[in-house]
Amino acid sequence: MAQTLTVLLAAAREELGSPTTTILPDADITERLNQSYLELASRFRHPELETSVSVSMVDGTQAYANASDHYYTIAIRDETNDRKLQYRKLEWILAQDTDTKGDGQYWTRHGTNFLIYPTPNSADTYTQYYVKIPTELSAGTDTTDFDNQTWDEILKWGAVWRLFNMLGQQDRMIHARNIWRTLINSMPETHMLEGERGHQIIGPMNAMFPSPVPGNYTGPTE
Repeated sequence: MAQTLTVLLAAAREELGSPTTTILPDADITERLNQSYLELASRFRHPELETSVSVSMVDGTQAYANASDHYYTIAIRDETNDRKLQYRKLEWILAQDTDTKGDGQYWTRHGTNFLIYPTPNSADTYTQYYVKIPTELSAGTDTTDFDNQTWDEILKWGAVWRLFNMLGQQDRMIHARNIWRTLINSMPETHMLEGERGHQIIGPMNAMFPSPVPGNYTGPTE
């Protein structure tokens, strides 16, 4: 069971040597916990963050908006015609004639939308499978979406090394980051995002984290 923000705050503060809230306010720890949380969510596969939404096609409309909690699309399926659309790079889709209409065969990512080609010509129902952006921790009773408590331990150490860095304690920062890396390396390989198709994942988290973000995740099969 995931730990609450209150528990994570206390655990992180203890690892830091129990500084007072005057020296290190809870807000600073919470900010680093959320940075660590979002990074883990963006760099590793967590099935509990995977969801889907039904989207109705509109005759003559090629672009459809992603959900507000959308991070990146895994797959798109045409439920009306019972088939999975194939992914194509944006450049390929944009090079096609948008006047070509028919049942969707391909999809791509484009900013906050996904594009369908050929341009739909009927009100078919599609399902967009995607990974959602996790909700940041704010209330003391908030918990992460992770279903494995080990991830909360990794999250804590991700916050701790960031806080040591903020406090200018470089030796302790390096030690904490090594613990964080060791814990990550101990996780099953099934949590690692696999690269098979070579297409670029884009989404709002890319701007948050200059470190590697998910790429090439193929998502559910048909």
